[in-house]
Amino acid sequence: MSFEIDINYKSYIKGMDDYIKEFEKLKKENPQEAKIRAKESLIESGVLDEEGNPKKQICD
Repeated sequence: MSFEIDINYKSYIKGMDDYIKEFEKLKKENPQEAKIRAKESLIESGVLDEEGNPKKQICD
């Protein structure tokens, strides 16, 4: 069981590392698109509301 958790953890971390590398590449190649994607990600993850403003729970 511990082995499976370790594999899942490492896979998750690798996925996040890959995402960050791709995002940094996009930021250099197309800063405007990177900004749009970042905002969409923050909305999808619940940090920002649909208008792009920080949610009250985040600010308090």
